[in-house]
Amino acid sequence: MELDTQTATGVMRKEVLVQDGDNLEMTTGRAIYHDCRVGEIRVATGDEFMELRYPGGEQYLRPGQAYGDVEALAIQRQDDPAHH
Repeated sequence: MELDTQTATGVMRKEVLVQDGDNLEMTTGRAIYHDCRVGEIRVATGDEFMELRYPGGEQYLRPGQAYGDVEALAIQRQDDPAHH
């Protein structure tokens, strides 16, 4: 999956390999993903999805779908000192 990941040069969207139970805050180094975990991953042809668990709910994402993309990018801009 693609995640906004903290790197030495700032936040970059990177493709990250994940598995069931992964904690996305630890995977990315970003507090924005606090308490977000990977749930079930299904790879059956025509029925691929990944379960994203977060405080208060869960979301099933199919290939190409995003969760919280606009909010994540807005928070990313606020974190960038160049935009203050």
